[in-house]
Amino acid sequence: MRRQDRRQSSVLRSAAAAIILLLALLPVLFAAYRGATLSARSAESDARVAGARQERGWRCVEREIRATVPAGAEVLVPMDQPLLPYQRAMELVAPRARTVARQAQADMELRLVRAARHGTCQNFRVQVRHLR
Repeated sequence: MRRQDRRQSSVLRSAAAAIILLLALLPVLFAAYRGATLSARSAESDARVAGARQERGWRCVEREIRATVPAGAEVLVPMDQPLLPYQRAMELVAPRARTVARQAQADMELRLVRAARHGTCQNFRVQVRHLR
């Protein structure tokens, strides 16, 4: 019977050690989980704020285009400018005017150029050259 008592005692010690280890690890695991979720939320929030700021800047550029380009005008957006201003100019002018591929077809040429001073619309300004 002593052998059986020793086995039970050994099993109980092992179970107690496992429970103690688990109880010791729970706060560490919880803290790691909590830290990871808070960090992810913070990063997500920062990205949203930055995205919203950029979107406000592009809405400003869109308002400048509306104020400058008459509805239904035929507009050339030259491809010799950097990709982002070219792409955004095409996107923002398309609902208002008809974009054309050749200068001979266009009423005006539209470019988004870097603004000399910060604080303007997305640091771009709308530059329009009347062709006819």
